[in-house]
Amino acid sequence: MPFNATNITNNLQIATVSVTPSYVNPIDASVVCEGAIQTFQISVIPTHEVSITPSTPQLLCIGGAVDPLTVSYTGGLASATPTYQWYYNTSDSNDIVGATLVGTNDPQFTPPNNIEGARYYFCVVGLRRWL
Repeated sequence: MPFNATNITNNLQIATVSVTPSYVNPIDASVVCEGAIQTFQISVIPTHEVSITPSTPQLLCIGGAVDPLTVSYTGGLASATPTYQWYYNTSDSNDIVGATLVGTNDPQFTPPNNIEGARYYFCVVGLRRWL
């Protein structure tokens, strides 16, 4: 049977589930075969939220002031360290395929102010957990 597990804490939760497989004969329901108990452990990762500011597009002039882009990561595993990779595309897409990597390991990125044309920046946030 399917089930859902939600973790609203800041810590990894481990759920242990034991299942006894069984088969009921479709011709004679009195014939039931049972298998050995199987036990599973399921890791339930805490919920998290990622946001970026400013969330609206910036229209710039060459040499003009640029607001830095900042990613905020909250929730999730307390023992996990977020990693950041900043990319841009020349079309309105957050697809990594064909995107150009422009910054790493910093939740903040300031786009250059000496480039003509449109660029669409996005950040990929990963989690590294040390056991």
